[in-house]
Amino acid sequence: MNIENVNMLRSKCQKLNSQQQWECIKRVRTLESRIGKKDIYPYINYDWDYTAYIDNNYNSDVTGATPEGSFKALFKNPIAMGKIVKGFLIDENPGGKSRSGVDDMLDCDTEACNVLREIRMAYKSQVPPKNTDFFKKKLDGEYSSSFYFKIGTCKDKKNSTESDCVKNGGEWHTNQCYQPRYAFVKNKATMGNIPSVMADLANFTPENILNIIDQKDTDDFVVEPCDEHFSGGGGGTNIGLFILSIFSYFAIFVLVLFVIVAVMSSAN
Repeated sequence: MNIENVNMLRSKCQKLNSQQQWECIKRVRTLESRIGKKDIYPYINYDWDYTAYIDNNYNSDVTGATPEGSFKALFKNPIAMGKIVKGFLIDENPGGKSRSGVDDMLDCDTEACNVLREIRMAYKSQVPPKNTDFFKKKLDGEYSSSFYFKIGTCKDKKNSTESDCVKNGGEWHTNQCYQPRYAFVKNKATMGNIPSVMADLANFTPENILNIIDQKDTDDFVVEPCDEHFSGGGGGTNIGLFILSIFSYFAIFVLVLFVIVAVMSSAN
């Protein structure tokens, strides 16, 4: 991710029609705002599009649904509806062979779609925050929506000067070096689109957040251990975790209502 790519993508957005241009530029701005930030890795997994994955795998071409008012449609559409419901409630999302930025991008071949796909694929160049085994966990297949999230810091006794601290990716405060600390969010696919998204939101429940603050692993999070030259948890916890925990339960409720409406609309 670099500013040259952003400028190139922005120029492509400006060639689209007004409605497409607005959405395209919005995504370019999001990409630009993330350059150099290390709060989340990888963004391409963080942005996994559950709805697009459903659209690609359960559209009318795949399910056989038809708007025709024919006798044949009386038999085909109930079967198609069953496949749609199966996608929302039973089939894994992401699937076992999923790839973020590929299987969750709408399957279309227009200029607008191609530019949006380029924006999404620009995140592929993002590198792990650290070159350690902790950042080598599986991030494809059923883990295509899993990601790392910065949760705080560890005191670093190895880098004893400010210059060494900053050079090695740390921050210098009160004559002490602090290195960022992460948690791995295990968004392993569950049954169906609704359970998958609800499980992702549930990762940020207050109970899980409190466990992270206490530096404890949970079923949904794996907390990065401090290296042998670190001396514990150190500086604060990312305030974003608290915000996510506050809204998680409300978001689950809204999501359920939204999906119910979507399923009903698919049936029409």
